[in-house]
Order: sequence, then C-alpha cells, then structure tokens
Amino acid sequence: MHRWRLWPVALALLVSAAPALPADAVIVAHVGNEAISSALLERKLLELPDFQRKALDATPAKLKRTVLDTLLVPDALYALEADRLGV
Repeated sequence: MHRWRLWPVALALLVSAAPALPADAVIVAHVGNEAISSALLERKLLELPDFQRKALDATPAKLKRTVLDTLLVPDALYALEADRLGV
C-alpha cells in the first residue's frame, strides 16, 4: 500500500522535468521558465514545407525570427497557460 502514496510525486517529477539541453545548445528565447534552443528552431524549420517557408520570409535570418515569433513562442505560451490552468 505504501508504494501508491508516492506515485503522484513520481508523476509530478516526470511531467515537470525539462529535457536536458546539450552542452553546446544555444538558447534563442526564454518563455517563462522554458528555453527555446537553436536546435528546436532548426527542427521546426526543417518541418516546414517549401511553400510555407517561402511564404513566411525570404532571408534565412528573417525566416528564423518569423518561425520563432509566430510558431515556437506562441506554442510555449499556450503550454504555460495550460499548465497554469491544470489542463
């Protein structure tokens, strides 16, 4: 019976544990306590189809900024609000 008392603590630790960033990861933005790494930004850029990449912006620097501002930061804000609401 005692093992069942600890499962909420274990679950909370698993849910709240942030993935470890590699030592060479560059943080490009902070949203609350969350960090958005350059690796995450690059993965998101690779997921975009060519037509969407062209529609967002022409230069690589502007495209990165647009993806960060319009996709990654809002997603992080929604996740923070969901956590706050307990959803």
